[in-house]
Amino acid sequence: MAIASELATITASMADKPEAVAIHHLRNLRDAGLISKSGRGPSAAQMEIKDAALLLLAMAGTERLKDSVVTATTLGNLRAESFKQIWQRKQYRTRRAIFPLGEKHTLLEFLGCAFASSAIELGIRVEDQDASDLIYLIRSLQRTYPKPARFSFDILYPIFGAILEIEIPNLVRETWYFGRPSRKAGKEGEFTRSCRFGSPTLDEINKVLSQP
Repeated sequence: MAIASELATITASMADKPEAVAIHHLRNLRDAGLISKSGRGPSAAQMEIKDAALLLLAMAGTERLKDSVVTATTLGNLRAESFKQIWQRKQYRTRRAIFPLGEKHTLLEFLGCAFASSAIELGIRVEDQDASDLIYLIRSLQRTYPKPARFSFDILYPIFGAILEIEIPNLVRETWYFGRPSRKAGKEGEFTRSCRFGSPTLDEINKVLSQP
């Protein structure tokens, strides 16, 4: 499993930001008790899915280093407000969500589930306790839809909103909305920026997290 410096390096690379920015965000999250505590050498803390998810939210949701903790926790705690589906093969259409989470779950839980799904597709064993209870649901999804799901996340700032899209190629695209971003973004005088990342980012971070 990766140590903090390795997680910072790969996350900065995937977010196209300086490594120093990732290290600063990681330090802020660690000082707030949100990230696994670091030591040195063999005692260095091993990073897990939740650590990676929080760092990714902090980097995607703000351009101000001092806002790491507020950004990561506020975004992470957003609840799914609604979802919609677009089916390419109507004979498979279902009224329920294809993703194994629902509107009672938070964005951090969705992101953790996406990380776990990516890891399973890569053949990586998921040992993170925060994600372990989702493995059965993910495997059920994979049995139902043999093609791997691909993810994309749009994190909106300075408002706290997010849009998650899950696509199973040639079958269905499902979109989840967090924080009612479309309603908030329409306020007069409010300029909304966004940061997008998806399955390639999750895959590359997972590869680093899984290193012995």
